[in-house]
Amino acid sequence: FLVLGTFNGPVSLYVYDRWGALVYASDGYGNDWPPQAGQAAANSNLPATTYWYVVKVAAAGGQERVGEITVLR
Repeated sequence: FLVLGTFNGPVSLYVYDRWGALVYASDGYGNDWPPQAGQAAANSNLPATTYWYVVKVAAAGGQERVGEITVLR
């Protein structure tokens, strides 16, 4: 799971694969990535590799933070 902690206001999360393709997007992220079965079945079984994420914090004027996460299976 990708737990970002708490922020003062809504947070958007975007997750990209190594080719830059968007594999997950959520406005109002609630520390619930990866999606559960039924939410976005195509993305619930992402291959084991490293992904890049962008977090946008609305309360910080849309400030972005970038990081990486590695999916292990």
